[in-house]
Formats: sequence, C-alpha cells, structure tokens
Amino acid sequence: MEYESNLTEEKFVKEVSYVLYSGKGWMKFYGIITVIVGILSAISIVGILYAWLPIWLGVLIYGTANKVDMAYRTGDKQAFIEAQKKLNTFFVINSVIILIGIIISAVVLIAFFGGFMQGYLSQINRHNFY
Repeated sequence: MEYESNLTEEKFVKEVSYVLYSGKGWMKFYGIITVIVGILSAISIVGILYAWLPIWLGVLIYGTANKVDMAYRTGDKQAFIEAQKKLNTFFVINSVIILIGIIISAVVLIAFFGGFMQGYLSQINRHNFY
C-alpha cells in the first residue's frame, strides 16, 4: 500500500510540475541572459553597485528551471517545493525592486516639481504684480 501511495505522489508531482517544466528552456535562457547583463553592468563604475541583483536573479531562475526539471523527471516532491521557493524569492526580489523604483520616481518627481514651483513663485514675487 505504501508503494502505491508513493507512486501516485510521484505522478501528481509530475502532473503539477509539467507547466513549469514546459517553460524550463525559457527560464534557463532568461537566467543566462540576466547573469550576462549583470556581468556587463559590473564593468561600469555605477553598475558595479547594483550588478549583483541581476546576477542573483539569473542564478535563482536558472536554479528554478533545474529543480523543476528534476521534479518532473523523477516525481521528487522536495525538488518541486524547492523550485517553488526559488520562484517565490525571484518574484519577491523583483517586486521589491519595482517598489523601490516607484518610491525613487515619486521622490524625484516631487523634488522636480517642488523646485519648479519654488522658482515660479520666486519669479512672481520679484515682479510684484500688486
């Protein structure tokens, strides 16, 4: 009975991992390209500050593809769970990067328009239209 339940678990893992397995080639491609972009970014002085991020993301997604491949081929539940954890980390990091970008953009826009309005108001005060 134990052997039968284990066999169905393997089949279940293969079934649920198939969708990610079918995209593993694209995940590996994305991972390799992202690592290359990170390495190329590290060449510049400014890029060296953030080059570790695309490298880390590329390694994460490439590792996800490898774990999904293992889960699909062997029906290994633990490999599929590890693939999901890596994928979760990938999306969390990307989401944090997006939030930081939104915050920085908002601060820059507020500073720009604040400076613009300050300059505009000082021009009005100089001409003293009263």
